[in-house]
Amino acid sequence: MVIEKNNKEIIREYAHRWKNKIMHVQPPLWEKEIVTLFANTFKSLYYKHLIGSSYVVVVVIIEIIEQTIRASRISKLV
Repeated sequence: MVIEKNNKEIIREYAHRWKNKIMHVQPPLWEKEIVTLFANTFKSLYYKHLIGSSYVVVVVIIEIIEQTIRASRISKLV
């Protein structure tokens, strides 16, 4: 199952949709596995900031990165 963020989707919407899907996985995943899988759905620009964080912290970090990109303080790597 591949879940990706839509271009028009804000990170909280994507995170909520992603978490709803992943919660149906059996057997249930550990928090570390959830964070790793979620972090792997993003490009390297995001990924290096996400390792070792909790799921909630990951969502906040991605929001900050996206706000910084929109403010043109860093460029988005594709």
